[in-house]
Amino acid sequence: MSSNPSSTDGLSPAVISAAAVHSAELLTLIDRLGRLSMANERMRAELAKELKMTLHELNALIYVEYERRITPKALAQKLSMSTGSVTALIDRLTESGLVLRSPHPRDRRSVLLSLTPQGDEVMTQIIDRYAATTLGALKDADPQRLLAASAFVDDLTNAMVASQDA
Repeated sequence: MSSNPSSTDGLSPAVISAAAVHSAELLTLIDRLGRLSMANERMRAELAKELKMTLHELNALIYVEYERRITPKALAQKLSMSTGSVTALIDRLTESGLVLRSPHPRDRRSVLLSLTPQGDEVMTQIIDRYAATTLGALKDADPQRLLAASAFVDDLTNAMVASQDA
């Protein structure tokens, strides 16, 4: 036996074969999730163009809607942008009447961002577009499978976020 044992030492060929199949299935799944992510980005880019905004502005609106109230610093982290760039982005969204800056209740040096009624209307358009695109494909799907898939995607997302935060 070598001084550098491989990860398969002591495992039966059946176990090794099952692990290889499992790895291949995982790689296929990761590839499909990657394709879904790219399709989602293309859809967001198309939506942004239709709404006459940048992709960063659209993504910012989605994060503000999801969080309900978010600081500019937290938004910058979610968008992977500098705080200076996000300040300019927030200025544009505020001037467009989509986002409101409110004083932070516990930190007077900061503000909280939220959607205006006009921002809510734009988010409704975005959600309606996603619904129209995805509901047709999912209308006959088993609800239990959808819940399981959703939980799996959440677990995978949380693992990826945790590895980035580490």
